[in-house]
Amino acid sequence: MDKLFIDLNNATGRKDVESVHLTKFPVQDISLVDSALEQRMELAQKISSMALSLRKKTGIRVRQPLGKIMIPLLSDSTKEQVEAVKNLILSEVNVKDIEYIGDTANILLKRVKPNFKKLGPKYGKLMKEIAEHLVSLGQEAISDFEKKR
Repeated sequence: MDKLFIDLNNATGRKDVESVHLTKFPVQDISLVDSALEQRMELAQKISSMALSLRKKTGIRVRQPLGKIMIPLLSDSTKEQVEAVKNLILSEVNVKDIEYIGDTANILLKRVKPNFKKLGPKYGKLMKEIAEHLVSLGQEAISDFEKKR
């Protein structure tokens, strides 16, 4: 690295030091950080990761292209963020299109499973009744709870 630094520095003359090891570490410029881009890339990474794990779970290799993936939308801003990184997601998971779904009631089946390790110490003897109640919750009750959160 030192040889590369010396050669580049001789060509550009940017630093007044003899070695890369004698330079000061650069200071971060917060004004250059694009937080919206970071959010979009994090969303693209999560979607790609979920799609690839579903492919692995079902045994469909990435080399085999799929027609579409369906992404549930909770808000319009989510759709805008996904659209901004759509090409990246499509190429990463080898899918031809993304379909957005607003009402997931007929497509996704959601279940509630209690965390016994956390609830046990607090509720103890009532855990069996709490678990039965949570498991018996319907799709409508779960989606109502999600909307309130």
